[in-house]
Amino acid sequence: MGAAGGAATTAARPLELLRLVLRWAASLEVMWRGAEDLGVPHADAATAPPCCDDI
Repeated sequence: MGAAGGAATTAARPLELLRLVLRWAASLEVMWRGAEDLGVPHADAATAPPCCDDI
C-alpha cells in the first residue's frame, strides 16, 4: 500500500470510531427508554421530583 492509501486509511479511522461511539450511545438510549417503559426506577429516584401522576 502506498503512502496515499495509508493516509486515507488513517483519515477514515476517526470517522469509524465516531460511528461506533454514536451507535453505542444510541443503544444506551434505547435501553434507558426501555427500562423507563418497564417502570424501572432511576438511580436517583429518591431525589427525583414527583411525577405528573403524583400531583
